[in-house]
Amino acid sequence: MIHAILDGTIEESEFELDPYFGVKVPKNLNEISEDLLIPANAWKDKNEYDKIAKTLVGKFNENFSKYNIDDVDIINAGPRIKA
Repeated sequence: MIHAILDGTIEESEFELDPYFGVKVPKNLNEISEDLLIPANAWKDKNEYDKIAKTLVGKFNENFSKYNIDDVDIINAGPRIKA
């Protein structure tokens, strides 16, 4: 992945938006398996992945709420549980 970033071939990849963390993840990258690139694909039980991801998002947001940040852009940049 580092090589693809450095040599620019990552730009040729198709990306998927992570539903919880809002980052774009390459769906294909050289010969790296999609199971490694897309976190949910590495889990045999997708429901368990969703459960754990939602728990992690909740913990992140709980921790983030300790900081009195009023900037909506910053707040919206964090992970979210998608409806």
